[in-house]
Amino acid sequence: MGDHDMVYELYWPIFSDWSQHLEMRILAYYIIMESHPPISRLLNMYWELQTEPSTELYHFHYTYLWSMAHTTDPCHQVFRLNAAQILKYTRKPNQQGWSMYHQADYIDKEYKFGGDFSALTVATETSRMLHFEMNSQMFNVRSNYFNFYIRIDGLTETIHKKLHLNLDSTTQLFNYDQVWDLIKSFADNKDIHVFVAVGHEHQVIQTC
Repeated sequence: MGDHDMVYELYWPIFSDWSQHLEMRILAYYIIMESHPPISRLLNMYWELQTEPSTELYHFHYTYLWSMAHTTDPCHQVFRLNAAQILKYTRKPNQQGWSMYHQADYIDKEYKFGGDFSALTVATETSRMLHFEMNSQMFNVRSNYFNFYIRIDGLTETIHKKLHLNLDSTTQLFNYDQVWDLIKSFADNKDIHVFVAVGHEHQVIQTC
């Protein structure tokens, strides 16, 4: 994702400013980490988060590091080693957060093909943002199957819990029937606003 030095200069002030909106800070963190900063910048991130007041941002940080430390994607090889080093000294979150990042990938070293799936969720007191992405690669050429983005504003704590991704499950990320019933009920709730975007090859092809 571009020049990591430029990304760091642009987004670090947003990430480190506690007065900024939580969603902005988490996304700034994500953009910085996706630029694959060197180990020195990862150490800056580590120390900055030692006093982080937001459990949501810290939980996102921990799950992102864990995913990167366990990736098999050759594009992340150097960053994987750096993330694994930082993860060794990173304490586990004291509280369960709704904001998280998860990536699952595979690579066939003999035939030079693979793929990955990533899920990102950012939760604030009244909103939830979800992003899913699936990619494939062959001979180090990456293709994007699809991107799915949904943002929901005007949520209550009860709805937050129903939209939680269960990353510990080996069968499903969430209860599909429960979530579908919940989404259908949004039409009767004037306080809830939903935005959906679907993409292919990193280009938006439909919104609603």
